[in-house]
Amino acid sequence: MKDQQKTYYDPHNYFFVRLPGSVYRRKLQRPELQSSEELIPLHGQPWQKGLLSGVLFCCLTCITPVHVGSGSYRKVSGKVAVDIIRDSEDNPVIPGSSLKGSFRAIAEAVSKSCLTFRGDRDSYEEKLEKLPWETGFRKRPSPENSYWRKEIKEKLSSLQSARVKSISVEPCIKSEFSRCTVNSEQPGEIFLCPCCSIFGALGYRGRVAFTEARVTNSKTVVVVNIPARHSPQPHRLADKATWAGDPADRSKAGGFKIKGEGENLCLTVLNPLGRKFYPYQKPTFNTGEPHCCIPENATLKFSLYFESLFPWELGLLLFSLGAENQVLPLETGVWLPKVGGGKAYGLGSVRVGCEELRLVPVSDLCAQPRSYIGEALEEKVRHYLEEFCCHPAFHKQGADDLRVGLSEDLEKHKRSGRLHTADNARPFSGGLWDART
Repeated sequence: MKDQQKTYYDPHNYFFVRLPGSVYRRKLQRPELQSSEELIPLHGQPWQKGLLSGVLFCCLTCITPVHVGSGSYRKVSGKVAVDIIRDSEDNPVIPGSSLKGSFRAIAEAVSKSCLTFRGDRDSYEEKLEKLPWETGFRKRPSPENSYWRKEIKEKLSSLQSARVKSISVEPCIKSEFSRCTVNSEQPGEIFLCPCCSIFGALGYRGRVAFTEARVTNSKTVVVVNIPARHSPQPHRLADKATWAGDPADRSKAGGFKIKGEGENLCLTVLNPLGRKFYPYQKPTFNTGEPHCCIPENATLKFSLYFESLFPWELGLLLFSLGAENQVLPLETGVWLPKVGGGKAYGLGSVRVGCEELRLVPVSDLCAQPRSYIGEALEEKVRHYLEEFCCHPAFHKQGADDLRVGLSEDLEKHKRSGRLHTADNARPFSGGLWDART
């Protein structure tokens, strides 16, 4: 099997989903824009013929414990643990925003969608001017306070190695995969990628909404120890097999361009491996901070509302939920999405099942929604999945990588050679290339 057909798996227990060759973008429909192309519908416009609106009722089963932290602590079984989000009756819930974010990440990986880079965020100096912001409990110190500036700068700089000044991605790659934004005052045509047009983008409200997932069987929680988590290391975007590069020329360190000397190194990742995900595994850690979690085998119910979707867009949405596990026999076996925190340590693996689909008939918006359950539901789900897999927005390599990386039987793929694992070659020692790599 050729390496190009393998999923990149790192021994530190994460894998990458390869990026597509380009981003599939469509025009946003505007009142003054006349076109025969497939346009992204506007909100508040009459529903067009051929578009789908309705609600999907889903059941989520926890395969491993799920933790969505509330930021507070609670005493459970004699331990003080990080608590989970609860409703007004003190029952565990998973917020709709957590579900939307988790399933959007999968949808982005299997479609030709844009990418958010670390460099898109504020620079360190911009953050120094903004943090800590003023709240009812804490006043903003004076910017002239040198001790405050030094303390915050040290905390922000700890995200990077002491020897590396900056890490960025090749500008041509950032330009191709730049994130979508919508400015209502911008004249002319506006383009959005598949996921931004469905889930929303800066300046554009998405066409899907998730309710919170509520536990239906056991409302007890379990306590799981999670080791300390660290910020992701951007240099891992480059293939370890290319780290060594040319030993005679340090400016050509394989997957990087390197500029500067000493403590002012600037690294540019030339060919990012893709989007980072964590594979399925059972949590086995006995040390770390206690965290409250929704236990294994707990079932939760949630609803997904969608408006004015094309059939292939609904297929993308169903794919991100893992609906193909329910209706299609997969060569790679069942794959499990992840929700919540602690993904690197085995938490958050879930299985989502579609229980009922209700579609509102466009011809008569006042009519009762058409309900699909059982075999009729499976047929509909299969049809929409096929619509997506045949559409130009489908990223087949990304879908293959995701199916393998999130598979219930990852060991089988390791034995079969389906995973590509590079060695631990390093371009130079010290600083960035420390024990954390």
